[in-house]
Order: sequence, then C-alpha cells, then structure tokens
Amino acid sequence: MPLPHLIDSRRLTGPSLLLSRPGAIIEVEPPAESMGQLVTLWRRYLRGLHQRLRWQREEIATRKLGPNAMLAATAPVDLLMLATYMNEWAWEAALAHLHGERYESVTDAAERYARRARRQANLPLRRLYRQAWRRNVQLQMGDDLSLGEGSRAQVWSFDEAPDPTEVDFQPFRHWVPTAIVTGTNGKTTTTRMLAKILNAAGHRTGFCSTDVVQIGDEVIDRDDYSGPGGARAVLRHPATTAAVLETARGGLLRRGLQARLADVGIVTNVGEDHLGDLGIHTVEQLAEVKFLIRLGLARGAPMVVNAEDVHCRRHARRLDGPVIWFAPQPPSAAVLRGTRRPWGLATVRDGRLCIERARRRIDLLAVEEIPACHGGSARHNVANALAAAAAALVMGAPVEAIRSGLASFGSSPLDNPGRANVFHIGGATVLMDFGHNPEGLRAVFEIAAKLPRQRLLVSFGQAGDRTDTAIAELADVLADQQPDRVLVKALTKYARGRDPAEVPRILLQRLLERGLQAAQLQQVDGEHEAVSAALDWLQPGDLAVLFVHGYIDQINAQLAELAGQPAA
Repeated sequence: MPLPHLIDSRRLTGPSLLLSRPGAIIEVEPPAESMGQLVTLWRRYLRGLHQRLRWQREEIATRKLGPNAMLAATAPVDLLMLATYMNEWAWEAALAHLHGERYESVTDAAERYARRARRQANLPLRRLYRQAWRRNVQLQMGDDLSLGEGSRAQVWSFDEAPDPTEVDFQPFRHWVPTAIVTGTNGKTTTTRMLAKILNAAGHRTGFCSTDVVQIGDEVIDRDDYSGPGGARAVLRHPATTAAVLETARGGLLRRGLQARLADVGIVTNVGEDHLGDLGIHTVEQLAEVKFLIRLGLARGAPMVVNAEDVHCRRHARRLDGPVIWFAPQPPSAAVLRGTRRPWGLATVRDGRLCIERARRRIDLLAVEEIPACHGGSARHNVANALAAAAAALVMGAPVEAIRSGLASFGSSPLDNPGRANVFHIGGATVLMDFGHNPEGLRAVFEIAAKLPRQRLLVSFGQAGDRTDTAIAELADVLADQQPDRVLVKALTKYARGRDPAEVPRILLQRLLERGLQAAQLQQVDGEHEAVSAALDWLQPGDLAVLFVHGYIDQINAQLAELAGQPAA
C-alpha cells in the first residue's frame, strides 16, 4: 500500500544535493501545516534505527524544496537498498505518530532491519569502497562494480568484490583525462566539440550524452546516456584514453554523482527547464544541482563556467577551486570580481577565439572558421566552443588540436546530429535542432534569422513533464517568429504521465491566443509524420525549422540523403 504523501524513494550511489556520500533519499509532499512536525518526527525515528544498528557515523539531512521535502541519510555502501526501506519506515512511523495511530516500535523495527543487515552485509565491498576513495581510484557502481579506467578497468559482481588487502591499487589509479559537462542547454554540443578536439590530439575519446555512448568513431549504444550508466560505459571501455561525460540533472538527483577524479568540469548555463520535477522548483535550486559536479573533480581541478549567466556567476564565486570563465563578449572586471581562484578567461577578441591568463594570451582561430558557429549567428555555439577549448587545454590538448578540432566541427551532420544541422532540399532550407526550452528555441531562431526564407514553417512538440505555464511559454517563443505554418507534434513516447493529446492542446490553444489562425496550425502524430508534413508543404525558397526530440539519427539520415549529404 503506498505511503501517504510519499512521492519517491531511491538509492544514491554517489554524492548528491543533500549528502556527501552514498545513501538513500525520500521525497515527500505533506500538508504544509504539518511538514515541520513530520520532518522532525522522521528524523527522530530514523536516528533511533541508526543508533540501534550502530550506524553512528551516518549523516541525516533534510531540506524543504517548494511544497516538497527531501529526507536523506547516508548508509553503508553495501546496504543502500535496506536504507531506503528504513527511510520509508521512519516516514510511516512519523505519520502514525502525528495522527495518533499505532505503529511498530523503534526497537522492533531495528531488530527486523538488523537481521536483514546481517544477511545482506558485504564487508569486502564496504572496505573496497573506502580504500578506493582514499587511494584516488575510480570506483563505479551500478548492477556491478569496477575499479580503474579504460584499459586498466576491472569489473566484478557485488558478490565477488575482492578483499582490498589483496588488491594492488596502483594500476587502478586515475590516468584517463576526464571532463564532466553539465548545464541546461549546450551540454551535448560542448561534449561533442571537446571529444572532437581530444580525438584530434591523438586520443580515442569516449563520451556519453543524451544521444549516445561513443568511443572514438564507434557508437556503442544509442539512447539517453547522460546519467551514471553512460559514465560507467565510457570509463570502463578498454579503448577509452580520454573521457567526456555529459551529466544531466536527472542522474544527479536520482542516483548522485558517479564520476570522481575528473580533471575539469564545465557548466554551460542554467535556465528554466524541468522545474517541478524531482523536487526542484526554482532555477536557483537547479543551479545548485548543476554545480554538484564540483564534487567529482580531482583536487585542484578547475571549473569552466559561463560568465554571462547570473546563476553560474553566483555559484562560481563560492568555489574553492580554480575557475575558468568563458563568454563570447569579454566580460567586465566587475562581472568576474569575487572569484576566489581565477584561472583565466576564454572569450572572443576581434572575431577570434582566445584564452587569456595573467601573463599569456593564446590565440586560437576566427569564429568564421568554425562551421558550427554559422558565421557567428549561432552565438550559443561560440560559447560552447569557448568552453570546449578551455577544457581541452586543461586536459593537455595541444593548441593545434584545439584549432583543428573546432575548425572541422559542424562541417557534417555526423559531428552533431540534431543540433543546428542545415540541409538544402529542393530549393528549400531545413534547420534541424533539439531545442526544447525557451532559451534553446531562441538560440535556434537566431540562426534561422540569417537563413534565406520566403515562408517559415516550424515543427515542435514537448514532453509531458513540464508545467502548463512552461509549455505555453514555448508557444509564445514560436509565435514571436510569425511563422506561416506550425506543425504541433504529439509525442506519445514522452507523455510522461499526461494524456498524449494534452500537450498539443496547450500549444495549439496558446498559439491561437497569440494571433495565429487555425488554418496555419496542424497537429501531427510523432516525429516522422512531422517531417513528412513539412516536406510536403515546403516550396523553393521556404525555410523549415524542425525541432526534433526523438529518432534523431533516422531523421538526420533521411534529411541528409534528400540533401545529398553524408549522414550518420
């Protein structure tokens, strides 16, 4: 039977928003008038269990986030699932206490959990985790566990975890240059740019993203791998000699940060997206989640941070480690003031990308030389290129590799499928992108403004895990472009709890309110149907902006074939 007011309960296999190490967390949404009392009772009952199980060193942390509360506690790494049940029991006891109902005593519950703990304990795993942490060794946990990176990684089942006294840790020490990339927009493009540079530097770079896991030129799997599974796949692959790990807020909140000992972290930006999901209700809270990647960096490793983003600036000033700022427009000294350990600045001077330090300026290349920047109209990709270049320099890439990697990036749809890809088909132009939030859409329309057009078609849909207000705001951005035709997609695969017709209804209604006529609007069922409808409508001289959120590789290949270009 579901517990009242309990939204979610999960294990955390790495540092998280509330905890500095693995544990378990529950998300609750109790009545506002009783939240404080329930949280206090939950903490009391959970502490009682911990004392009786002799978990004296475990942290308990609580935090109110909007109407929700996060209640978390660390636990022995081999008993994380048991810890979730203990969290839930403490919540059940708190509810019963508040309502004057009978409930199992702390003593009886502790005895029951102690028996389970003795059956499930895996002391070799517990000791191995502690030793790996102390010795700067990458330990990854999922359905199994591993030590080390790349060709030196070794994987065991949990039941076969080796005794750390029998392990030579030296071969497992960190050796693969690693970057962690996060942000609201631009994560995947920055990840791919950085991987391209590192490949040009002679590495076989493994990267994971919202699209794929890829090692060098070989795609290992296609799916959203911006969570811990992607990081494990890259860091464990025997061919990986450099790693770029796209890390989204979903994985950070659901499982905690997985990678450790990274050489550099990147935060591209922080904007409104997925608010209301997993307990995050404000952009400031989201920024805090993004900056969790600092916990995955090696000692002294820098963070590459967007100087134009107010949330990035605020959090970067709190960092103890070095900060590399990036911004297409050189920021004023006042903007960067307060940085504890400024490392340098990646920016554009006289149309050229450069990296500046106190006594050195590295000239890279002109913005016009980077195909993905579309002559500068793709300002967001100028920012992504700056971030990638700064991170590559930290990771040891030669300047020539940075230049050649960026100068070739975007010349083919293979480089960045679904991100600012331009196709010329039958005299019309098609711009394909993944944009899925207001800032992402505006960035794409900046590129579209520089492309020739007689009529404008826009195809768009949205996942169901956004609020009605957020969905309507996307329609506002579309309406501002004064399109001649709008295709509104029903994305059944991404309904995420809503009726599949609900999101299109909100978009269509808002577009009508903004002055578009019913004859200009068409609802289509899915990605492929939207592409077919767009191609049927287009005439020579027209422009179609297709926001594609699924089947990216297939649609990329279809459009490339029609345009006579090489495809993925």
